[in-house]
Amino acid sequence: MSKFLIRPHHLLCMRYFQGCGYSDEFTENMRYVISNLKNGSEVLLTRGCDDICRKCPNNRKNTCCDGEKVKSYDSAVISLCNLDFDKVYEYGCLYILILITKLLKGIQLIALLTKQKSNNFYSSGL
Repeated sequence: MSKFLIRPHHLLCMRYFQGCGYSDEFTENMRYVISNLKNGSEVLLTRGCDDICRKCPNNRKNTCCDGEKVKSYDSAVISLCNLDFDKVYEYGCLYILILITKLLKGIQLIALLTKQKSNNFYSSGL
């Protein structure tokens, strides 16, 4: 079983990848990584440049030009999905976890919006 280094926010990028990207080389690499992950590979969640970043034009000597922004994305995914850096996961499990987390967050948002609308409805005396 092969193992890929993946930044946490790239789990979302891969989930919504539609075949285009920064460059043809980047897009080809993204397809390669996704294809191999779907064949039962493992993922080591990393804090730095990963196997997707390898062909990204924002990668300068193995450092991302958008460093602080992508670190915040990574931290958000780690927190929302209750994952850990430097830990190995099966890609299939991460894929399902991303779907479930997105669904649950959507349900929470709908509940919050519904509650706000209900409170506004009742407080207006209607």
